[in-house]
Amino acid sequence: MALTRLDKLIADSGRATRSEAKALIRAGRITVNGALPRRADEKYDPDTDCVALDGEALCCAANTYLMLHKPGGVLSATEDRRQETVLDLLTPELRRQGLFPVGRLDKDTTGLLILTNDGDLAHRVISPKKHVSKVYIAAVDAPLDESDIAAFAEGLTLSDGTACLPAALELLRRGTPKKIVMIEQGQAIENRRCPKAKTGRCMNCKPYCHITTGFSGAGAFSDGKLSLCSDVGGDLPTLVGEQKAQELIDYADSIYLEFGADEHVEGLENTEEVKRIRTRAIRAGLRLVDCPIRHLGTEKAHEVYLGIENYLRDHGVEMLFGCTCEDVILRDGRCCGVVAHDGHQDYTIEARHTVIATGRRGADWLEKVCLENGVEHKPGTVDIGVRVEVRNEIMESVNRVLYESKLIGYPAPFKNKVRTFCQNPGGFVSQENYDNDLAVVNGHAYKELKSPNTNVAILCSHNFSVPFNQPIAYAQKVGELTNMLGAGHIMVQRFGDILDGKRTWQKELMQSNVRPTLPDAVAGDITSAMPYRAMLNIINFIKAMDEVVPGFAAYETLLYSPELKFYSNRIAMDDALNTNVPGLHCLGDSSGWTRGLMMASAMGVLMGRRLADML
Repeated sequence: MALTRLDKLIADSGRATRSEAKALIRAGRITVNGALPRRADEKYDPDTDCVALDGEALCCAANTYLMLHKPGGVLSATEDRRQETVLDLLTPELRRQGLFPVGRLDKDTTGLLILTNDGDLAHRVISPKKHVSKVYIAAVDAPLDESDIAAFAEGLTLSDGTACLPAALELLRRGTPKKIVMIEQGQAIENRRCPKAKTGRCMNCKPYCHITTGFSGAGAFSDGKLSLCSDVGGDLPTLVGEQKAQELIDYADSIYLEFGADEHVEGLENTEEVKRIRTRAIRAGLRLVDCPIRHLGTEKAHEVYLGIENYLRDHGVEMLFGCTCEDVILRDGRCCGVVAHDGHQDYTIEARHTVIATGRRGADWLEKVCLENGVEHKPGTVDIGVRVEVRNEIMESVNRVLYESKLIGYPAPFKNKVRTFCQNPGGFVSQENYDNDLAVVNGHAYKELKSPNTNVAILCSHNFSVPFNQPIAYAQKVGELTNMLGAGHIMVQRFGDILDGKRTWQKELMQSNVRPTLPDAVAGDITSAMPYRAMLNIINFIKAMDEVVPGFAAYETLLYSPELKFYSNRIAMDDALNTNVPGLHCLGDSSGWTRGLMMASAMGVLMGRRLADML
């Protein structure tokens, strides 16, 4: 075997860390083959050389293999803040060796479980390509017939996202007998932390951004605005009908209220003032969509989704955090589950029904799955735009009446659809990081903490067909170019400087009435990266907005870039949310049918009902 440094051999034994091993060597407490070593970097063969601590031989093998009889009530996991895991059954020395379970047994299942730090062995045992059989013995209290045997083969796998939560809730409340497993690349909501509040700048966290990844997806860190009408939030009404979509929204809203959402709804009063705003919008060539809004606030969204997480866990839903879904499993044209990876090994989860709800962040991955597995889809829409920030005084007349004004226009000369999105009175501009270090801008609003500014997104919709049909890749390139010009940061520019054809300088921002609420945004020239068509659409839309909200197109109005919304490809499904691949379903923004928390939640409720009927 290859020679290994002495301090590493001692650390491999689990009796000390590398630094502690060096101290033990200096203190003369370590012997090798009965002699005192002189230095920690001396190399030995762990198979032939005998390393001892205070005369006791150490096991310095590079890999450790344990056979554990797992008792009931213990999780097959390396750590869990709430429940006992198989590693908690080991001695401190063994826990230091980086052991992990090869495969998983359910919490209440007992039996053989191999623990090791040998990733190659784990892969050979667990990988579906290796075809290693596993035998399970179950005791039953009555004879089984064919239908019972078939039921054992059924299950449900959910790849996590906001839309999955009401789907799982609805299944539980309809009394499904099937096991529900949720796979989540990120962490439980109580373990999601964005360090920017302490550092003052984005730390580009690895392996993923905690704002976009984790239980409930980006929804947990959003400002939590729930649109309560079917006119807003995507195209689900075209799939299931407007009346059905509204009924699902009303039901999903009752779930949010049950878990602590604020009962107050914005936008139901001041009808005369709404008429005056609509009149100004019509004169400017814009359409006002006055949709009632239930505002959670970023801090309340955490509480609501944590309550849902705890409910699901308490009712037997198995949640696999820190796991990535590598691929779906197809047999004879049917989806039979997924291949997942937990950082150590691949393993399979067999299921009768698999639901993908990866959110906007999973758009790239889902497109790859569709192409490789023959899932019918077509290129969707991608939104490219900016986040606009003005003083609250400018937006006061709209904020007070509507809270969020949703305006849509088709400005000359291109007549592309341009709209406002996610308006945050007294809010804060924020940064989110996607794969490949792509930094995009967003906005939040809290219930209590307020800023002197209002921010709102202005988005220009893009569709492609022939010969180019990759809208997500197109938007990513726009974002990458903007990030390059901003040295990896969000860029900000004054509207007046754009019209004057000059960049914005940092000292000019400090002299303005509108101070950026994103402190690490870099002053520059966003027009150097924004496509001409999109930039002209945005400029003309802002000028039209100025007729609805005087002062919106002021010289000091701030534009942050890039604001990108990846809505994934539109997955072909029927009104029961079945794809052309039996056993495979898709939900939420990743399906291309929704754009926002409430519509995704409504789609999740529908999925839960459809699955309950099929199971």
